Amino acid sequence: MTPAASAISNAIDLTATMAIDQISRESGEPPTVVLVDFLSSKTGVQLFDDSLKLWWDGPSAAARAYEG
Repeated sequence: MTPAASAISNAIDLTATMAIDQISRESGEPPTVVLVDFLSSKTGVQLFDDSLKLWWDGPSAAARAYEG
């Protein structure tokens, strides 16, 4: 993996982590429950598809997309 690809992968992982934390705080659900639900959701799948660039909009946008 190139350094640029690694940086993008890390940014996507961080975006997911921060979105899951936000969703957990707002919903009151444990992060472990939100993690499984988020990663198996359409939004979770799309977040990890770099060609869609969902991660560019940040964790709040990913959380809103998941909740919406």
